[in-house]
Amino acid sequence: MLFLLNDTVLELEAQAMTPPQVAATLSRMTLIDAITLAKEAFAVEPELHRRAPERAKKAALLILLKQPQINAAQFIVPARHCNAKDVQVRFAALGAEVMFDLKALQDRGKLTAAYVDVHVWSRAAAAA
Repeated sequence: MLFLLNDTVLELEAQAMTPPQVAATLSRMTLIDAITLAKEAFAVEPELHRRAPERAKKAALLILLKQPQINAAQFIVPARHCNAKDVQVRFAALGAEVMFDLKALQDRGKLTAAYVDVHVWSRAAAAA
């Protein structure tokens, strides 16, 4: 499954990333817990989706497992090593066609932050 994290499309495989011993812990987490963990990770590394893709995938997967209709998240970090409470987050539920188009652009090296801002996050903000 595909998940847009900021301006990067991640390919997630729930079974591969959640071994059975971890699944029990995940089942006790709430969506707020998942968001808090992701905010903490982004507060330390604002470019988590680029510099630590495996950690980014885990953060995205936690959100997806807790709220399956969400397939896009944008974490806005004011400064590196900021307080996690200062990290803002937006979510979106994008259609499969949009996700596949974004992935195709990324695979060709044509997906940019500006493109994602215009075609995803500005539209998500306008719809809110």
